[in-house]
Amino acid sequence: MRRSNNLFKAMKTKTFHKLYTTVIWLLLAVVSTNCTKTFDEPDLPTDIETRSGWDPGMTKKYFRLENIVSYIRISSNDIRTLNEQLKTIQNYNNVTYFPLCKLLNQQPISSIYYRTTPAVAAYSPTENAIWITQGDLPGISETQEELLHAGQDRVYPNGIGQYANKKGASNIEFEAKLIICIISLCNGEGYFSPLQPGERIDSPLQAAFHYWLDAIITNNGKSSFPSKEKVLTTTYNGYGYYDMLEEFILRNPAYNYPIDYTL
Repeated sequence: MRRSNNLFKAMKTKTFHKLYTTVIWLLLAVVSTNCTKTFDEPDLPTDIETRSGWDPGMTKKYFRLENIVSYIRISSNDIRTLNEQLKTIQNYNNVTYFPLCKLLNQQPISSIYYRTTPAVAAYSPTENAIWITQGDLPGISETQEELLHAGQDRVYPNGIGQYANKKGASNIEFEAKLIICIISLCNGEGYFSPLQPGERIDSPLQAAFHYWLDAIITNNGKSSFPSKEKVLTTTYNGYGYYDMLEEFILRNPAYNYPIDYTL
């Protein structure tokens, strides 16, 4: 089933015109620089220690929900859970989501509220809002994806709403999911392959995706965040970026929109 209009969602599972040279990797540069932490930024908001993430048990700061969303209309328990997720993803050992949250602090999400959706969570570029399903809070991977969609909406010229339900929508979805995989692997964690639905985990395609991903992040024997050139030029067994995007669409009918090979 296709997404509803202007909606970029995360399904509940265990789950680069030449603008690509600046667009997709602007977002990636926001997320990380060579897999190193970037916590101690000089231009943190002066009230971060009182409004957000100063935790006496930690040595670093992090942005809380109230620092990246202007209007919060969910329960205190759900706020607490999402803040725990934000704390975790901004304090990974290698690549973190702190710079992305810093971007969202500077250009906040308008609101987060309960709404019945076909997915556990969704980012609406029309509203600049995150919707979540009451009683079915998104897991950490779904939270990461919706924050990434919000980040994409800020770095793509004219936002990502222009691609909703049309050519380019699959690019947007695959990009966000790929970034999650890259960050997870850079941190030595497992990841949920975007090719997983309809494909055995031990299939040749899944193996090709894993080795392609590993080749992308490997630099002189160490894991590092890849350049745009490396993502676009790296192949494994004949599979490259757009080949993987094509396979993603085949195995995820909900994202079956025409690929924009210039995006």
